[in-house]
Amino acid sequence: LGDDTELAVDIGFDFPFMGEAFPEVRVNANGVVTLSGAMPGYDDSPIPVASLGNNLFVLWDDFNPSAAGTAEVFIQTIEAGCEMDCAGFIGGTAELDSCGECYGGETMMAADRNLDCAGVCDGEAFRDECGDCVGGTTGLDPVSFEDCVTGVDLIVDEDALAGDVYVDYVDVGEDSCLVDEGCVQDIGLRRVLRFATMVANIGVEDLILGTPGEDDHGDHTGHDDGTGHDGHGDSPWHWDDCHGHYHYDAYAQYDLRDLSTGEILPIGAKTGFCVMDLGIYDEEISGGDCTWYNCSEQGISAGCFDIYGSSLQCQWIDITDIGDGLYELIVTTNPEGEVDETDLTNNSASVVVSLVGDEVTVVE
Repeated sequence: LGDDTELAVDIGFDFPFMGEAFPEVRVNANGVVTLSGAMPGYDDSPIPVASLGNNLFVLWDDFNPSAAGTAEVFIQTIEAGCEMDCAGFIGGTAELDSCGECYGGETMMAADRNLDCAGVCDGEAFRDECGDCVGGTTGLDPVSFEDCVTGVDLIVDEDALAGDVYVDYVDVGEDSCLVDEGCVQDIGLRRVLRFATMVANIGVEDLILGTPGEDDHGDHTGHDDGTGHDGHGDSPWHWDDCHGHYHYDAYAQYDLRDLSTGEILPIGAKTGFCVMDLGIYDEEISGGDCTWYNCSEQGISAGCFDIYGSSLQCQWIDITDIGDGLYELIVTTNPEGEVDETDLTNNSASVVVSLVGDEVTVVE
């Protein structure tokens, strides 16, 4: 630009500024960008001046490009380096959700707000009084609150099972309780397949086992979150003379199937001692609280889980007398159906393992 001159420049898009949009700006030789209103003068007058309108004072000095040793002002117009988002903002972060609606960025909208509970865009499914997704494409009719399905629903987490399987050795002495409890087949050095067992309660009522040794433990009155967590039932405890404490034998059963023959090998075991809340499995069901049950008052709250780590005693199957091959490790909770559940078909989880000597590989 020459001295005391200005130039109108087409921006190439609507530039948002102070609540307005401007497709064009004017630039003068002293470094002022004017979006609306009057262009300031060409001397070093004080700024800002309200009457001038919307300006960007990138620089402010009375440059004289014709005089030696003074600055020059140049204008460069380049193509926009950012794309326009779905909300119309250059370089914006708004994008389309799975239903084609613009969300995020300047929209202040959440994604998938047009999805119904069945995952259908603009669908007609909804949550009934029981919290179940009904109507629309589900083909299900709504149920009133008094007819809601309630109860305990135990599952075995397959990922936890598959994530911690290995071979170990246990030295079983002559006076060991492990043989009497069915944890091993015989005394001496035993080769065992260790694994972790996570049991979760995805039902809407607590699993309440109560105090070890008591047959009738009644209703649990301490867990009141408005969902009716008061499940109860008899607990098949038995006294273990060897260890001097009660066992709850109906908690979990471990089996190994030989995939070459399809036979379940007669080396399985049942286990169960302390059943308790150890963490949140489903926050929506649990309400974010999984601290109700412990070894003194045993059970699993709705939406919570208990886990028996692979390092615990009897958390294994004795594989001393089996050879290399492919085997299916099967873990079942509540195997005898001693606990009343809303669904007994989801009580097992399994994983296929390859045994070669002391090496075990989980087969996908």
